[in-house]
Amino acid sequence: EKGARLCATKAPPKRSGIVYTGGVMQIKTPHALPMFKDEEVDHRKRRREERKDPLKSRAPEFVKSGPGTGGRYQVGYQQALLASLPGGVSALAGTKDKIAAFKTEDPREEILKYAKIAAEDPHYVTPAYANSQPQVKA
Repeated sequence: EKGARLCATKAPPKRSGIVYTGGVMQIKTPHALPMFKDEEVDHRKRRREERKDPLKSRAPEFVKSGPGTGGRYQVGYQQALLASLPGGVSALAGTKDKIAAFKTEDPREEILKYAKIAAEDPHYVTPAYANSQPQVKA
């Protein structure tokens, strides 16, 4: 009557654990045995020791002072700022000359120069904005 359902409901036979291990149980971690356990180390002492170890405590690396300390190059804030500039450290070459040139230039004249070009050639300022443009006093 049941047919194929008869074998489908049958559970597999239960086997003991010794059958799988071949009859002999092997210990994979010998240091887990009680004879290897260090009972003298108290948990507080162990935590204190682990706190001192930078790898176990996962402490961040401290900033070392002085150039090239501990095999690492020490980069200061100023060097990092100069390296981030487009020209690098050489970008500040002649900075005093550039500042002096800015002081001699008149920014108003530079803007009015482009205003004259825009008035002559309406390519820059379209005719739609011609009525709303402010009058420039020369």
